[in-house]
Amino acid sequence: MKVLVVCPFVPWPLDSGGRIRTFHLVRALASEAEATTQVELWCVADERDPGPLELELARAIPRTRLFPRSRVSAFERLARAKVERWFASNALHDALAERFRVAPPDLVHVDEMSVLRSIPDAPCPLLVHHSKLDLEFHALAHGDGAAARFDRAKLRRLEDLAARRARHHVVCSPGDRELLLGRHPLLQVTAVPSGFDPDHFAPDACGVVEREPGTLLMLGSLDYEPNVDGLEYWVDAIGPLVPATTRLRVVGRNPTPRVRAACARARERGARIELVGEVDDVRPELARAQALVVPLRIGGGTRLKIAEALAMRTPVISTSVGAEGLELGPRHLDLADSPEAFAAAVRRLGDDPRGTHERVDAGHRKVAEHLAWPQLAARLRAAWRSAIG
Repeated sequence: MKVLVVCPFVPWPLDSGGRIRTFHLVRALASEAEATTQVELWCVADERDPGPLELELARAIPRTRLFPRSRVSAFERLARAKVERWFASNALHDALAERFRVAPPDLVHVDEMSVLRSIPDAPCPLLVHHSKLDLEFHALAHGDGAAARFDRAKLRRLEDLAARRARHHVVCSPGDRELLLGRHPLLQVTAVPSGFDPDHFAPDACGVVEREPGTLLMLGSLDYEPNVDGLEYWVDAIGPLVPATTRLRVVGRNPTPRVRAACARARERGARIELVGEVDDVRPELARAQALVVPLRIGGGTRLKIAEALAMRTPVISTSVGAEGLELGPRHLDLADSPEAFAAAVRRLGDDPRGTHERVDAGHRKVAEHLAWPQLAARLRAAWRSAIG
């Protein structure tokens, strides 16, 4: 089985959920015996990507090529959604056309539909992967203004094109699967949740580290709208209800002005909140936190942090939206869908240590058995084989 993975971004360094998910799934399948699966990874590269980036990535995924982005015409700027314009690449299109003419693969895995128009008509099946459903995410993250509605209409046309060009699709959650099938009932849609690297995230990954009572961790890219909104939800609705001794550490790259303003607003009210920003390694943060909090109200995305936390036996408190698609329930983590319920879950960390331990133990077993990347890659491999027929 020869599979060409076409990605609108370079999945390196591993500093965002999308990059982590793509890297680990592709690496796991590219590591298989050559006689079984041959995987190539072709990526659209940001002009800021340094030259050594391709070499770093190729150490893990040997058959890797990077292609520069292209400027789009005035007509394309009007006709295409923003995510398409960002990742357009004429060089990728031309290289694919030549590849299809000379030695077509058995399957093209389209890693996000934003790169779809850079792929010429292929003599082999396509499979489209969605780390989030762009239509739902855009509606929740960008509101209902005229410009947002116009861009959403273009996304809808792009999704329709993806449904016409590819019968097989992969999403992150059963909920996304139902949404996509609701619009395109003839598709074959497979849910492959996000997971964790078992060689990296383990209970003893940082040695013996004492958990700090009252210290909570919020983790994720701080320029990603669901995380920004989640922090604002914590500051304005949940934070005022938790014990005064609670300390929240906010860890993630690229904190926006809204993130900084939310943290300042909380501190003005006397809350103990620390904007840490980006760290080289999140494991020490997970090891010492009393719990990871995931107060998300906007769905979509990879939700890696919950699997990583439970892999390290860190308790998790999350909204149902934040934990969607991970095949985890109240036995594995504390689910809280109102500010009052969230604050009560924070108090239970100290008031009910036995219950907390039982949930963490069950959650750790669940992710270890079902959400390690090699296990999830096997699900993707099955979807590939189904698409090839």
